[in-house]
Order: sequence, then structure tokens, then C-alpha cells
Amino acid sequence: METPDPTTIRILDASLQRFLRDGCVHVSVEEIALELGMSKKTFYKHFPSKEDLIRQIIERMLGELHVKVRAIIDSDSSFLERLDELVSFLGRQVGWLALPMMRDVQRHMPEIWKAVERFRRERIATDFKSLLRRGIEEGHIRGDVNIEMFLLAFTGAVEAVINPAYLSAQPYSADQGVRTIMSLFFRGILSDHARDAFAALQNRRTEQFIP
Repeated sequence: METPDPTTIRILDASLQRFLRDGCVHVSVEEIALELGMSKKTFYKHFPSKEDLIRQIIERMLGELHVKVRAIIDSDSSFLERLDELVSFLGRQVGWLALPMMRDVQRHMPEIWKAVERFRRERIATDFKSLLRRGIEEGHIRGDVNIEMFLLAFTGAVEAVINPAYLSAQPYSADQGVRTIMSLFFRGILSDHARDAFAALQNRRTEQFIP
């Protein structure tokens, strides 16, 4: 594996923090270079344009997300424990979609935004599919569930809730919206015994966050 260039990583890290805070449309390459103490010429040696920088930042974020999702799905925990951990993890992660950076990407960089949507629809859906099949095999998910139809409805509901433009006008967070949708959808397809056990796991997790 090729060792990442330290300067490239430095630019990616610093730019991500600035974009998450202030959005990416109104932050210039000159400002980023100034913060890093480098010239614009040095910046352009590593990134041909600001849009290329943003694309690489998004690809990096999605790649890290996918690695963590796979780690949960492939763990040695029980099916219900993995499902509970996945619901909690994804609920925590989607909050970044409501930040200024992602609103700017959605509004002004449609090709990059399409990559985000494609990641949700294809890669995450594929990961969920493998977990759901295990759930059916182990008797935790009802045998009459059509996985393809379930994922189509589920991803559509999640996309509607975590849309940055929609979230900015709602009183609840992306975390709350995704947790609610995931709980509703997954409780609906679980077998009777699994549904009670899953509810108990979620209640236990909720109690851990109550001061």
C-alpha cells in the first residue's frame, strides 16, 4: 500500500475542519494555504482544484465509514448486538450531513453529492443485506421478509430524513431521525422473540446516556 503523502494528509485534515465549521463554498484555496503556512502553488501540487480537494475529503470520510460499518457487521457479537450497534453508530455518524459543508456540497457540487447518495444506496445497502440474510438464517428476522423491498423502502426513508436541506428546518437532529427510522423499520421485520430482545438492548443503551 502506498504511504500517504504527509502534506496531502495535512491539507485534507485542516480543510475538513474548516469546511465542517464554515462550509466549503466561501472558503478559498488562499485561506486554506494561509492557515497551513504554505503557498497556493504548493497547494495545487497536491490538489488540482478546490473541488478535487472536497471530492477527496468526501471519499476519505465515506471510506472510513464503510470500514467501521464492516467491522460491526463482521464482529463476533450476536446478530441483535450487531444490529443494535449498527443502529447506534449510523445514528451518531449522520449528524455531519446537516453541517454547512454537506449543505454546500448538495447545493453546488451535484456530482460529488451523487457519490454520497450512491454510497448510501449501494455500499451501505449491500452491507445491510449481508446482515439481514444472517438474521433470517438465524431466525431473528421473519422468513417472509423481502430483503430487496425492505432495503428500498428503508434507504428511501433515511434519505428523506438526512437530506441537509430538510434537516436544517427540523426541530430534531439527524441522529434522532435516523435512530427513529431504523428502530421502526427493524422492529417491524424481527421475529417476536428477537423484537423483545432488541427493544431491551435499545432501552439499555438509552439508559446509559441518561445522567
